[in-house]
Amino acid sequence: MPTLGAHQPNYIPWSGYFNKMALSDCFVLADDVQYSTQGYTNRTRIKTAQGAQWLTVPVLTKGRGLQLIREVRIDASRNWRRKHWKALCRNYAAAPYFDLYAGFFDNLYRREWHFLADLNIHIIGYLRRALGIEGPLCLSSELNIPPCDATGRIVQMAEKTGCARYISGRGGSTSYLREGAFREVGIELQYNDFMHPVYPQRFGEFISGLSVLDLLFNCGEAAAQQVCRPREADIVLEQL
Repeated sequence: MPTLGAHQPNYIPWSGYFNKMALSDCFVLADDVQYSTQGYTNRTRIKTAQGAQWLTVPVLTKGRGLQLIREVRIDASRNWRRKHWKALCRNYAAAPYFDLYAGFFDNLYRREWHFLADLNIHIIGYLRRALGIEGPLCLSSELNIPPCDATGRIVQMAEKTGCARYISGRGGSTSYLREGAFREVGIELQYNDFMHPVYPQRFGEFISGLSVLDLLFNCGEAAAQQVCRPREADIVLEQL
């Protein structure tokens, strides 16, 4: 049964993001939903000697009202690219596999980016290849979904991509999903509880929930097994 996964195109997402992608036969990047300043669309966390540190892409929001993610422009007046690249080098250059991925990010931060979605989609495309994830990736803006609530959008995504099952993070059940709507149209709803892998990190005590870069820089190609191989505790839980 083809399985759909979907999420906003976040900035250098965490491992759980790619776990859900790996469990999906088709993954939709929701680029035409409302941008939230409180989410992870323009920020991520890395590990430093002082603990977790945010890397935030500055964006233009003042006086622009509600924006869709694909409409959000990066603030070019801020030298964020140099800051982010220096932070990665300073904290991960000594990690075992930093050099394996450094070339992509060196080139990434040399480029000028105008739209946040373009930046994030480019990064996600690279990271999914680095993790060996091969399923189709598409943008919700390409599916021509008419205005509706979150559940209605997901149902239409599933129908337009030919999927009969939708996999959600556990939080979806209480925050925005109407489970009955899936039953009504014959789409199976499942939840995935991602068990974050524990792996060797630099700088002392393990911190979970960081950007997947922390896993890649420390574990290299073995990161794919940590993210993409469902462990028993990660098996999706069927809707009751």
